[in-house]
Amino acid sequence: MKRFLLGVVATSGLWLAPVVLARLGENQVQHEQRYGRAVEDKAGVTVTVQPNCVKTYNFEGWRLVVTFRNSFAVRKEYWKNFPLDQDVAAILAAEAGGGRWVQKSTGRWLNSNGRVLDRDSLRVVVLSAEQAAREAAEEAARRKPKAPPSF
Repeated sequence: MKRFLLGVVATSGLWLAPVVLARLGENQVQHEQRYGRAVEDKAGVTVTVQPNCVKTYNFEGWRLVVTFRNSFAVRKEYWKNFPLDQDVAAILAAEAGGGRWVQKSTGRWLNSNGRVLDRDSLRVVVLSAEQAAREAAEEAARRKPKAPPSF
């Protein structure tokens, strides 16, 4: 049934319209073309491309928080109260990047190209393979026991 729903959503332009434009790997100029000016950018000023930054976009009832590394999107947070299954399916289709998604657990999908999608009641987070590895390494470093002080 899940595959059928994903197939229906992927072929239905009506359901995909709000989020189909989203893509990891695009630069800041492409994001402005898709979503309009970032909240942080001043109106009437040409976009200043920053290689490493976080920008927020408001788009059709969604708030998108995009992390750029080396000028390209590596992490996207889609914020909306209680994203529906059809919203998540549309994001999965839009962010597939040529790979195939496999649901690993409730609210977590892994893509054959290394991308990761996590969903909770307020947001959907998509990570590039590189960003997923970076965040996993940071989490492992945080959990690593600290050496006792040498007195």
